Amino acid sequence: MSDEFRKWQYDVEQAIEEWTKQLVKEALKQCEVGKAEDWLKKNKPKPSGDFHATTSEQFNTIVQTMFEDAKRELHKEVRKLRFKQNGDEE
Repeated sequence: MSDEFRKWQYDVEQAIEEWTKQLVKEALKQCEVGKAEDWLKKNKPKPSGDFHATTSEQFNTIVQTMFEDAKRELHKEVRKLRFKQNGDEE
């Protein structure tokens, strides 16, 4: 495998991580957990009805997974905020 192709793979992986973080930031702008989850759900791409595992369908699956990862990260962020708030109240 060429170095250029490996670099491309690395760059794509880094971009996926960064875009997932951006999805969390956008969802948090909704100011309520339920609304943030709704925003992620509304913007998550829909799977194609007929899946043949083509490259484009696999890519769509990766993007869908990014939204699921963002949802998990959203919940982590909310727990951190609640923990900080509870710690400040004591």
